[in-house]
Amino acid sequence: MGAALAAVLVGWRFTESTASQTNVVADLVKKKLSYLELEPEGLRQFASDYAIAMSFRYELKQRLAHPVYALTPLLDFMWSMEEPATRAALTYLMSSDFFFNGADEARLVYYVGLYDPSLVTCSNPFAKFDL
Repeated sequence: MGAALAAVLVGWRFTESTASQTNVVADLVKKKLSYLELEPEGLRQFASDYAIAMSFRYELKQRLAHPVYALTPLLDFMWSMEEPATRAALTYLMSSDFFFNGADEARLVYYVGLYDPSLVTCSNPFAKFDL
């Protein structure tokens, strides 16, 4: 019981600061895209940009569960954990060179800039401009 309480308190404190929000986003993206090799510096920059732009905040139950979710498959079934992870991972893919390079899973994936179609309408990685 004491170890579980300690893990919960560490998880709570870990997700409180802005810097730790960046770490949480990076953990979520790494877990969801574990089959890809992500450039570490770009992932950190994306996580920071995403946490700020999306006002990323975990709810209480997500804070408590984050250490277990990020490090193990035990809570993969929890929608409250899975949905923010999926959203962050999809945004990372759209913000990277992954689709521009033919969705090649063997290549190192680099962060290009935070994907926001309302700001940059020409950033659609699926658009083909060949004539």
